[in-house]
Amino acid sequence: TTATSWLIFLEELKEYRKAEEQGLLRRLPCKEGDTVWCLTSANTKAVECTVLWIELHRNGSVVFSLDGGLGDVVLAHLGKTWFISKEDAEEHLVS
Repeated sequence: TTATSWLIFLEELKEYRKAEEQGLLRRLPCKEGDTVWCLTSANTKAVECTVLWIELHRNGSVVFSLDGGLGDVVLAHLGKTWFISKEDAEEHLVS
């Protein structure tokens, strides 16, 4: 029934919230296959990259492996050296 479906849904939601509160669940800004934008070392150009895979390291850091010859980036550098949108990346370019 619909009521039973809602109860199951609410129980699952409660479990997700509990896991998130315990630090067992992370929300990532993108997924494998998504396009992200990286700044070159001189911050003069935004380069389009694709997320190849995502790793969670034992120390808790989240690493995104990218194509485009730029290697890996860490979640902690989002908004500093790599960005979800081209517009955000271009705001950080040095002319």
